[in-house]
Amino acid sequence: MAQFASSPEWQTTLRTLIPLQDDVERYKDVYLTAFFKISEKEMLFDVITQNFDATVRSQLIDSFPAGKVFNVLGVGIGEGKHELYFLEDIGKDGNRLSFTAVEPSSAMLQTFERNLAIVPVRMHIGTKFQLISAIHSIYYTGDLEITFHQLTSLLHDNGLLIIVVSDSNLPITTNFDLKTLAGVKEESMITAQRVIMLAKRHGFEVQKIPIHLSLDVTEMFDESSEFGSKLLDFLTSTSYFRRSVPSKISSAVTSFFRSLAKESGKGRFELLADNAMLIIKKRTM
Repeated sequence: MAQFASSPEWQTTLRTLIPLQDDVERYKDVYLTAFFKISEKEMLFDVITQNFDATVRSQLIDSFPAGKVFNVLGVGIGEGKHELYFLEDIGKDGNRLSFTAVEPSSAMLQTFERNLAIVPVRMHIGTKFQLISAIHSIYYTGDLEITFHQLTSLLHDNGLLIIVVSDSNLPITTNFDLKTLAGVKEESMITAQRVIMLAKRHGFEVQKIPIHLSLDVTEMFDESSEFGSKLLDFLTSTSYFRRSVPSKISSAVTSFFRSLAKESGKGRFELLADNAMLIIKKRTM
């Protein structure tokens, strides 16, 4: 990859690529038909919900009396499976629920709203929240410091911010930034460690829960596979990456991922994806 990092061709290519989050239809297609099929999402869901039950729920109960309006904000919720669980769990204590959703895909948001019919909750644009979640969405919100400040400023005192994020310094887990290959330093990437350092610098309490997953990316190495092209879009956070770059750059990027993958048997290849669930608490002022 090194020969491309400083080449004019590579620099020109970077300027013409469309970020995946800016192409809403491709974003939806990639996540629904590719990422969710390889991401061990049930395992991720189990780990997050088990720790919500074991840790988050008790902290919320201790900090906020039952029976009042409980405001929740979900950032980048997709179809909202995790957020729906959070709302159901919080509602068990007799709280009246109000939920604010931020999601670029209207189709995913409509699916969430249909599923939400089973929970007595009001969809509402709130101003202060007892709970905010951002599950593998913090990568797409722009400048981390600005995003972190905006989210934490929306928390009630003793409110909790749940962030699920990559826990690896490698430029690949559930998100990959092509600019890394063009000389951007690793410390500029959004990882659990960077979020933890930022939170502690601003006086927040942080609890880290490791999550170890693996992604089956075998089809990504087949240039004729449409499913593989969607995986490549996901891992590069780029819309239609394979057809948007010169073939030698596409080959170099897939070779890079191949060097990180391990063979899991029967010709299948997996990328290890270390993640972390961060529970960030806003202390009473």
